[in-house]
Amino acid sequence: MTTKNLYSYELTAVGETHLEAKVVFNATHPLYRGHFPQAPVTPGVCQMLLVADLLSEVLQRPVELEHARDVKFLSMHNPEEDKVLVVKIKFGKQEGEVLAVNAEILVEQRKVLKLNGSYRIN
Repeated sequence: MTTKNLYSYELTAVGETHLEAKVVFNATHPLYRGHFPQAPVTPGVCQMLLVADLLSEVLQRPVELEHARDVKFLSMHNPEEDKVLVVKIKFGKQEGEVLAVNAEILVEQRKVLKLNGSYRIN
């Protein structure tokens, strides 16, 4: 299963150590036929891939999750009900080509994901 066309985003703030984006998941993506047809829920792994994609976009280099110290899926995301998500990411060099990352995905004030980990820049 590919995540191509799963979501679109607009970067709304970008700095040397942070980014923020508005994201819309495509409720008609084939992924939701299996997860779940009558009540679609965005899988946590797709949310984590979104964080990596946004970091890659801002850094202009691919990144991959190296270590997830703390990942909490705090509430479900239904793309039919929750149209726009906000992703907030703070990042900084840890050592070498590794970034320390703190990320949140929110629907209005409700947290969907909280992630603290490290990403390797490739």
